[in-house]
Amino acid sequence: MALFFCATTTAVAAVVPATVSFSLTNAGLVLNPAFCGLSYDKSELTGSLFVTNDISMIQMFSQIGPAVLRVGADSVDTTCWGGLSNLTAITPAQVDAFAAFMKALPTNWHVIYGINMSVNTPANCAAEAAYAANALGSSLLGFEIGNEPDEYANNGIRASAYTYAQFLSQWQALAAAITNTVPGWAVTNGGNGWTLRVRCPPSIPRGYTVPFAGNEAGVISMVTQHIIAGMVNHQTQPWLFSCNRIRASLGR
Repeated sequence: MALFFCATTTAVAAVVPATVSFSLTNAGLVLNPAFCGLSYDKSELTGSLFVTNDISMIQMFSQIGPAVLRVGADSVDTTCWGGLSNLTAITPAQVDAFAAFMKALPTNWHVIYGINMSVNTPANCAAEAAYAANALGSSLLGFEIGNEPDEYANNGIRASAYTYAQFLSQWQALAAAITNTVPGWAVTNGGNGWTLRVRCPPSIPRGYTVPFAGNEAGVISMVTQHIIAGMVNHQTQPWLFSCNRIRASLGR
């Protein structure tokens, strides 16, 4: 079966035809029911967003479970456990408050917990992970170190000559520290583990995700990719259909 669409661009009055085809017999891959979720900046932990007395917000979240709540985004690299390098501090009390909010939600909500990569040390990274793992308990789905590391060379977090190989070495050091401090946080932990979140800029649509999936296939349990609406064009479209490449890199 095929659906035909015509999009009109009012500025030039041009008609752009598009055809979408799908099979009536091939169901394709099954989408995990928990795929739907929400993502917030890590800096929200320093405010009063995630509080147990906000009944309306808890009820709103409860409408869409099972789901995943991710805390990270850009501010994961401008905040840090204990205020390392004079960044905004993430404190035990803030993590406790966040964990209490999660425990007020239905048990089918889980957390991807972001940890700073911009200035972090292995010891500091592991200390936060251990505290978060203990506070969140079974709500914790996985850790995410850094945010969009493929952009570090462009946004000043790293030097302009920063490479994927340098990123991988630094990521592995932080991940190993967490694994050594929080037992079981690898692929053997019931499917829990690490996540990597990168962008999909037109210039480097496969820059980090595919090689990382291959390099860390025995460690990570999830790879996520940012596809920003305004960036989807003829250069990024092929990447939208490259899931099989990632699965092959992970050996799954």
